[in-house]
Amino acid sequence: MKDIDDIFDIRSLAEKLFSVMNEIGKGIPSNVTPEDIKDIALFHSKGAAAAGVASGWVPGFGGAIATATIAGFVWGMYLRINNKIGLSISKNILKTLAGGIVANLAAFTVGAIAVTTTLPFIPIVGNVGAMVIMGGIGYAITIVSAGIYLAILTKFFQTKGGDINKMSADDLKDLAKEVIDNNDVESALKQAKKAYEKEHKE
Repeated sequence: MKDIDDIFDIRSLAEKLFSVMNEIGKGIPSNVTPEDIKDIALFHSKGAAAAGVASGWVPGFGGAIATATIAGFVWGMYLRINNKIGLSISKNILKTLAGGIVANLAAFTVGAIAVTTTLPFIPIVGNVGAMVIMGGIGYAITIVSAGIYLAILTKFFQTKGGDINKMSADDLKDLAKEVIDNNDVESALKQAKKAYEKEHKE
């Protein structure tokens, strides 16, 4: 999936975060690279896509099931990113943050999710269509969620500093909203989803 690997440019966002953290003395382990962060993001995004494909077979409820499942993949991804770069943020706070970000991003794809609630009622063709759509949504939301999280961390260390563990879930959600509002996440979601669907229809 080379054409969708760099949506929201995970590697560049990781490089920027690493630079900022090193500048303020919160050094990244020497054996960790931006490519490692990108690999984590891709691993979880592809997992979310697979879960989305599976949910496409559930008539009427596939979209709701997939959205909840994607949030779980995003939460796990955030935990792995933190472990990799040496950050310790409350699991409950991360879970709340992940759920909030996924809900925000899902709003941009609400039309596509709605379509998948009815497509499975159409034998064979409907199921296949819903599977591809939900796979694309799962991939897109998760990969863009990775970019948003890296941007949140970078913004925190650039502007606030101090101990990120002292921030509340609401504080982090406010940062997330700011990142989402100031970036063209809708375009990134559409590009990732479109590229995924194109590849899996061929």
